[in-house]
Amino acid sequence: MLTIKHAATIAAVAGFAAAASAQTDIFWNAGSSNWITAANWNPVNVPNAITENAHILGPAGINVNLDTTVSINDLNVGSDLTLTLDPVRGLHLNGGLTNTGLITLNPTISGNNSFIQFLNNATISGSGGVLRLAGGGDDAQLLTALDVTVTNASGHT
Repeated sequence: MLTIKHAATIAAVAGFAAAASAQTDIFWNAGSSNWITAANWNPVNVPNAITENAHILGPAGINVNLDTTVSINDLNVGSDLTLTLDPVRGLHLNGGLTNTGLITLNPTISGNNSFIQFLNNATISGSGGVLRLAGGGDDAQLLTALDVTVTNASGHT
């Protein structure tokens, strides 16, 4: 028999589960600058949690420099924009990647690794590209966690 106490407990648990799975969308609102600067994002917060989605959608022609290693849920890079991952920096994605711009890994062609790692099954979509530059064969990497499949959607290069 379902009592009011049981119903309240079930409602509370359902509320916690919904809150735990909620994603926060954070939007780039600056010109060319560094990812780590909180004031460059709206709301003012550096995306660095698997419950956060980072959207870099403008202004056109800018370069966002990923100058730290972060873990986020989804990443969206808009057209005519560049995301550059510095050497020894990485991006862990819990979700997917939409890229209509350009993502550059290890632009100085140093011997230090930079990487994008997919933590769950995901799709890379959009009409953009990923440019991997490196001093050696493994200095710019696209990685997956164990048993993870990443699909490069039609149109993405």
